[in-house]
Amino acid sequence: MEISIRNLNKAFGDRQVLANVDLDIRGGEFISIIGPSGVGKTTLLNIIAGIADADGGSIGLKPDPASWEPIIMVFQDFLLFPHLNVRRNIAYGLQNRVNFRRAFTIPDEQDLPARKERQGMIFRRSEEYAAHFDIGDLLHKYPAQLSAGQKQRVALARAMVLNPALLLLDEPFANLDPSLKMETARFIRRIQGEYGVTTMAVTHDLPEAFAMSDRIGVMLDGSIRQLDDVERIYRFPADEQVGAFLGPVNLLPAASWNRCRFSGEPPAPPPDESAADGHSILVRAESIGLEADPRGPASVLRRRFRGTLVEFDVELDGAEYTVFRLDSDLDPGARVGIRIKDYVYLHKENS
Repeated sequence: MEISIRNLNKAFGDRQVLANVDLDIRGGEFISIIGPSGVGKTTLLNIIAGIADADGGSIGLKPDPASWEPIIMVFQDFLLFPHLNVRRNIAYGLQNRVNFRRAFTIPDEQDLPARKERQGMIFRRSEEYAAHFDIGDLLHKYPAQLSAGQKQRVALARAMVLNPALLLLDEPFANLDPSLKMETARFIRRIQGEYGVTTMAVTHDLPEAFAMSDRIGVMLDGSIRQLDDVERIYRFPADEQVGAFLGPVNLLPAASWNRCRFSGEPPAPPPDESAADGHSILVRAESIGLEADPRGPASVLRRRFRGTLVEFDVELDGAEYTVFRLDSDLDPGARVGIRIKDYVYLHKENS
């Protein structure tokens, strides 16, 4: 399924939640919308799912899902039926689909063999999906007996067994322990890829969004500020706000970047000194290399061990910058040269 959203607006009272949202989702891709809490992510998902109405704008779906291929939403609290075991939870949607179809065909309430055969087919299909989701040994258990990770797999199996045209995930990691989040992200990505279901997730969990998405959209102030593939949106954010939401960034003015070395093509210098304040570059913490140099323009202020990385605070021209390195062979007070790998060139007119 392909989705085309144009000029979507939604307000709650005086608060504008969505402001002219434009979004295109390709068939079969996995897209995540990320942003801080309260920015409108779940409202957008609810409107696409038909749970809420927009104040204006349009949503185009291709093909039209007015068939037996539904739009399915998996909520962050899973919404499993506590009185049904795992087998019946997974089968619930299939059972209702069969009941709905039967309402428009010849009644067969007296045809007990046919009903038993249908029920058997529903349970067999549910068991196949349970096995695929690695919960085949839990079919007899009830939701209260499951861990959060197991509940999520049951909710996903219940959705996928219906062969949805579009799968919507609302904060899929909200109720998971940190140790389960990355494992679950990889699992969701594998399942989505195997079934080829167009999937949209909203989350504020950045590492997991990167692990499972084809593209990521950053939502700020009720609009999608940038939508791009996962590597490009991280390395080349559209502006400082987008970059800062995705991780530590440094903003170097022209006077300072001229004292750095570049691995590739350096940014073009400002046309004259009076325009220097209107030019800067955005650099990720891991895109800055430090080289021990007694005559270097910068100095190490602090170092912090962060497990897989070492974080340094570096002073250059009176400003502090954050640098991530794999090694920690520099001590506070050391003079260093700076080499920049990747950057985003920002130009603002002098005011």
